[in-house]
Order: sequence, then C-alpha cells, then structure tokens
Amino acid sequence: MRTLGFVLYVVVASCGLLEAGLRVGLIDSEPHRERQRISRQLTGRPVVLVVGDSFSLEGNRSLGERLRDHFDGQGLDMVNLAKMGEGPAFYLDRLRQFGDLARPRLVMVNYFAGNDLTDTAYALTAGGRAKQLAKQLRARSFLADAVITGVQTVRLRRRRAAIESGKGYGQPGVERITNPFLFEVAREHPDFLLDNVLMESPAARQAWAVNRAYLLEMKRLADGWGAGFVLNILPPDVQVQPTHFAFYQTLGIRTEPSFLETARPQAAMLKFCSQRALGCFDLLPALRASRERELYLDQDTHWNAEGNRVAFEAIRGRLSPAISSLSASGFR
Repeated sequence: MRTLGFVLYVVVASCGLLEAGLRVGLIDSEPHRERQRISRQLTGRPVVLVVGDSFSLEGNRSLGERLRDHFDGQGLDMVNLAKMGEGPAFYLDRLRQFGDLARPRLVMVNYFAGNDLTDTAYALTAGGRAKQLAKQLRARSFLADAVITGVQTVRLRRRRAAIESGKGYGQPGVERITNPFLFEVAREHPDFLLDNVLMESPAARQAWAVNRAYLLEMKRLADGWGAGFVLNILPPDVQVQPTHFAFYQTLGIRTEPSFLETARPQAAMLKFCSQRALGCFDLLPALRASRERELYLDQDTHWNAEGNRVAFEAIRGRLSPAISSLSASGFR
C-alpha cells in the first residue's frame, strides 16, 4: 500500500508540474499559444468577441475576415474564438475559457441552423457525452488538452483514411466533396438535415431545449462583462439553393422539398429571442433574396465568395444599431 501511495503521489505531482509548465509556457501548448494570440489582439480598444463554427473562420474574404475589417474600421478589436466542427456547447466553453481575458463589450454568436441542433443532439447520446466530457476537460486543463488532442489527431487521420478508401468515395456527384466526414454522417445520421431544418423528432426538440439554455448562459456571461449580445442565424444551403439537393441525396442524406420554403429553425430562434429580449438577426431572407446566384460552395454547405459577401452585408446593416446602443465610451 505504501508503494502504491508513493506511485500515486509521484503521478499526481508530475501531472501538477506538467500542468504548471504548460500554463506558464515553459512547455509549448496550443491553449497557451491561443491565450498569447488573444492577448496580442487586445490593443486597449473595445472588444468584440465572436463565437461560431467554420462559417466564422477568417481567410479568403470570409465572413469572419470581413467582420474583422469592419470592426477595425469602427475602432474595435475583434477576438475570434470560432472553430471548425463545433456547436453551441463549445461556444459556451470558449466564452467561459477566454471571456475574462478579452473582457468584451459585444459578444456575437453565429448560430448555424444547418447542424448546431444536431451537434447538441448527438452530444446527448452515450458516446456524445464522452466526447463532451473530453471537450470540457480540454477547456479546463492544459495537460488534458495536450493528451486528448494527440489521441484525437491520430483517430481523425484513421477516420479520414477509412473514408477515403471506402467504396463510395469519389463517386460521381460527390467527387469534389470538401468535407469527407459527411460520409460518416450519411451512414450514422441520414436524417440530420430533417432534424435541423424541420425540428420534428424528439431528439431535435430535446436538443433545442438544451441549446436555449446554452444561449441564455452565454447571455448571462455577456451581461457579467457589461457586454452587448448579438445572435446571427446562418442558414444551410438546403434552405436556399435547390441545386444542392442532389449532392445530399447521392450521399444518402434525406432531404425534403419543403426545406426551400420553411423557416422553422429561424422562427423558433426569433421567438425565443423575442421572449428573452435577445438581439437576434436572421440571415435567411437576405440569402433567399439572392439565390438566383450560387451562394454556396459546390458539394459543400459553406458559402462561396458571393455568399460570404451577401451574409456580411446583411449583418453589417444590423451592426450599427447594436454598437451604438452600447453606452460604453469608445464605441462609435
């Protein structure tokens, strides 16, 4: 027993030292680099904190890049916490992890109606809860982040290799697919678009209740920083472009013609925002008004250059009131 106790003591002490070394930067780590990146972006000007998924990433005149340029022209710093493949639970974790460092005056949440509902629904399953626990550990421990990231990187490579060696990969209709993991979605969740756009299944309704709770907690955090709160609802391609249906059907993902007319996720969010006095903006009308042009990438649900431009122009038209309504000095 004494030997076991000594071994446990050494393990705990070693983990503690590693955690301390990672936190102060003696050992290189992604969380430490990210905190440094955020600190370098803070120039003393008021801060806009953005959370979202890949739609909010920066580069190639994307929405995220256009927002940064716009805020810079308004005399504001933008801290972008968006990450590819994540959902509302992650947005909340990011705000908790970095919000006190950024001390924002405005929090912008970019909610993707194409999968933010099912991201939460799948996290409520047994396997999803394990993944969610791993994400929470990564958000709270630099050492856990390093270990889990290493394991996940290896698993991700194996998953991708298995997909790309599969029978359906590269078939006509999906030969230019940008996100190969949609093959996994098609196999495991062929109804994911139905759940996100129509919101009729019990799992979708449960996930919507959880997402509302996440959004209210994000608003509570923003209130604690004295920050404004803006929520943008980004529509998936199947609510805008009829040309994209064949792509999902080839994959085996179910679609409905009513997708092009319905606005159920947007209506549910707008009703929720109205009840809770949240600033909320629906991009669907602006994108549908421009759908005679192709707005999304081929074989992908993300915007192309024109889609990013249309989305940004729609959001920009709503930003001035959101910014001017803040009472803090430094905004203009």
